[in-house]
Amino acid sequence: MGYTEAQTRSFYARLPAVVRKRVTAARRLLLEAHPQVTEEWKQRAIFFELHSALAILLMAHSPPRLMFLKGYLLEANSELLHNDGTKYSRYLPLSSDELMEKESFYMLIQAAVELNMQLNAEGGRILRTSQ
Repeated sequence: MGYTEAQTRSFYARLPAVVRKRVTAARRLLLEAHPQVTEEWKQRAIFFELHSALAILLMAHSPPRLMFLKGYLLEANSELLHNDGTKYSRYLPLSSDELMEKESFYMLIQAAVELNMQLNAEGGRILRTSQ
């Protein structure tokens, strides 16, 4: 069961200030990237979805990670992403305030949204095979 809006706000408010700044910046960009992006709490993580899972905010790591489930398909600013040992997902450690303010971070979020929209339009087929 997901959190209510009040529980979500309370969770973010309880985070340490430096973590809260980075996490809320990522959250804001994800939610503003497309009007249909939703936020839902599942399995002790925060899922951002647009037709299907777009990104997951993993708070159990230090620093927190923003994981893109189809990250291996992201070409724009892919140098920001780390391989987590899985075949498909890639993550971005939310490790610095400077990173959160970079245009490249914003462009990565936009690329993830566009990819998710494209995959949805194509029925979920993988359109590129680069790794």
